[in-house]
Amino acid sequence: MTRNARDGRERRDMRERRDPKFEVLGSKFRKPRTSNLEPSLGYPASSGESELPLGLALRYSYRHESGEGMITPDVLTEYLRRMMPDAAVTVSDRTGTMDHLKVVVISAAFAGKNLLDRHRLIYQALDGPLKDGRIHALELTARTSDEL
Repeated sequence: MTRNARDGRERRDMRERRDPKFEVLGSKFRKPRTSNLEPSLGYPASSGESELPLGLALRYSYRHESGEGMITPDVLTEYLRRMMPDAAVTVSDRTGTMDHLKVVVISAAFAGKNLLDRHRLIYQALDGPLKDGRIHALELTARTSDEL
């Protein structure tokens, strides 16, 4: 290690030692302290009220550019039925945030199509919600009524 690199590292270590946001753990100065301004990750919060962690609070309060919030199962079904009018659609939420969804679609439109083409058909129908972020992840099952 060169002298300049060693001097720079020593200066950085000294700043961390003086900086109140770093907590001394043995001989290491790496773990940041949490301030009382940061959200608590524990449930319930210390004030007696239950709070969501910041990441979840932002996700629930986030409004998409289209001005719409979370997608509902009925809206998702409408998107699919525009492409496949006979579709029987089942939607289940995988995470509780309504953007990670398990979708089962049963339609005659899948007859004679391989799995990849069936999924392409579903993704084409859901293009809008996928692009604007209302749907983040999909787990798809695409079948015909004969395959049940």
